[in-house]
Amino acid sequence: MTEEYQVVVEKVVKGKHGFYAVAKLSSLGSVTFALNKKTWAEDTLPGQGVFVVVSDLIKKRSGWRAQKARYLRPEDKPQQRSIKERKQKGATQR
Repeated sequence: MTEEYQVVVEKVVKGKHGFYAVAKLSSLGSVTFALNKKTWAEDTLPGQGVFVVVSDLIKKRSGWRAQKARYLRPEDKPQQRSIKERKQKGATQR
């Protein structure tokens, strides 16, 4: 399975080969991905500040390029119960 990374889009650029997004990943630096049907899995383009999931990264001279990208969805994050829910569960188990 290919490792996935959560990144934040810094900007969307229109280049000579079409639109692409530039994002930052704290551990690797700059990550770009094309906003075409082959790479971008969504119907709408991401905007600045949007969280996305990128995968299948390759190293280029100018930084990392993701071969797959999509929006970050709630199911991507591990389910975390609130402190209130944990206290309630603990109280009912006694």
